[in-house]
Amino acid sequence: YYANLPNQEPIAAIGITALQATQSNPNCGTSGEGCPPPCDPNELSGWKNEFYQARTVWFEKRSEIKATGDSVEIATLRSQINAARSAMDLNAGKIIRNYALDSTGVQQDSVLIWQERLYAYETDLRLARHYLFQGSLTAYDSWIASIPQRVELEEWQAVELTDFAALFETLRPYRENGIALNRLPASVLDSLAWWAADCDEPGAIAREIMRRNGRDETPVCAGAEARTKNMNRPDPAVKINRIAPAWATPNPSRDYLILNVADTSAPVAFTLSAPDGRVLAQRILLSTEQMPIDQLPNGLYFCHFAGAGGWKYAQKIIILH
Repeated sequence: YYANLPNQEPIAAIGITALQATQSNPNCGTSGEGCPPPCDPNELSGWKNEFYQARTVWFEKRSEIKATGDSVEIATLRSQINAARSAMDLNAGKIIRNYALDSTGVQQDSVLIWQERLYAYETDLRLARHYLFQGSLTAYDSWIASIPQRVELEEWQAVELTDFAALFETLRPYRENGIALNRLPASVLDSLAWWAADCDEPGAIAREIMRRNGRDETPVCAGAEARTKNMNRPDPAVKINRIAPAWATPNPSRDYLILNVADTSAPVAFTLSAPDGRVLAQRILLSTEQMPIDQLPNGLYFCHFAGAGGWKYAQKIIILH
């Protein structure tokens, strides 16, 4: 740790010896990467100003590109968007490295705060992972629902995000009851093994949780193959809930939802709702139906099914036009 910094000195505890750092962080200080933390306040302020200026341009050009149909203008705007994005990433990287020693929350500007300000899929997903392991369920629900609206997801990212949400739903009951992730029953670990076979973010999380529970899993794909494999795999909700009497596909969805009904002997009540609880559509299903969703904006939504005998099933879907 670095001495004489407010709220930075570690609290003494039995079995822990605090040693003041005598060398700078080896990950900082190289050309283009800023300075060894803590950085000069004036220099840090300059990076922040450049970040906000670039983000303003990024927002403006993204709005302009949606409003034009001219191919030449689109190419120019795309170049400006990429340049602004690069400037955002460069300056945010310097700032985040400065706060890397912060315990995320001690200072007003922390690593988590600047990850949120980046408006990037990778950092948004990292924040969702943070809330998952921290057990902050309310923060997680709000954040995961906002990601498709914050960033323009590619299709493989939407699939990965859907997998991520389904993985968390498997873990949610245990987090809600305060059960540690290294104390999970074998049935949950069996479900996690399905994700663990992939090389995406849900796969990495599943493998880590399984490792904490004494089980090792080796992924069967690597690099770009993981995206292709993910795109062609079945809906995770259907895979896990093999006995679900009704479910929605595809996930992510573009212009329509297929509301699948396995048993047509009894009606199924279906409700589509927004993350804030607003009911967007309701219907009674007597068989498998197709429902248009082309009027709904991109985002995360909830499908609720209920049928005779009192069974209920909830599923998260992503709409990505």
